[in-house]
Amino acid sequence: VEDVSELMRPPWTSWLPGAWYSGDVRVTVRSYRAPEPAAQALDPVIDALLSDADQPFVLATLGSNTGVALAPEDSPLVRIVEALGTLPCTAVVALGADTDPASWTGPRPDNVHLAGFVQQQQLLPACDLFITHAGANGIRESLAAGVPMVALPLYAEQPANAARLAELGAGLAVETADPKSLAEAIAEVLDDPSFRRAAQGLQHDI
Repeated sequence: VEDVSELMRPPWTSWLPGAWYSGDVRVTVRSYRAPEPAAQALDPVIDALLSDADQPFVLATLGSNTGVALAPEDSPLVRIVEALGTLPCTAVVALGADTDPASWTGPRPDNVHLAGFVQQQQLLPACDLFITHAGANGIRESLAAGVPMVALPLYAEQPANAARLAELGAGLAVETADPKSLAEAIAEVLDDPSFRRAAQGLQHDI
């Protein structure tokens, strides 16, 4: 297009409900339900973890592009695993589809299962918390499942998504991703039912 403002003209088509948007754009939003994911069996190891879990269940993933966009030393995955290891929860951390968990050189807490690819849409409905980089697809899938989030925005539109998530009360945005700050944010979202209620309210709208 000759002028990028043409891209902003209504109507917008979105997988997220109108309540996600603020300001003038909200009145022009049309929301649609995303198609249901194809039925897939969960990884047997993760399925067993769910069956045996007697404490909050947490999923953490930074999306499929993070491994390409960030150098390994810039990824917060090590800090996420370390933070989860200090908390009374059962967690699955997806390292990326191209990453073999056997090659992981970071911490390996007993309560954290490391995986490459995780069937996110199948697993989210069973989760108490989703740790995400605040990409649009992850946020949509988590809200569609009514699951609150801790967001660690990395680039692109993610800081704005994380800020909006916090404004709506469906999660917390963490800018300083040291293990202590992360653990505090994770514990707060797990302990305060208002985050789950806000996520479920958006789920209802979806």
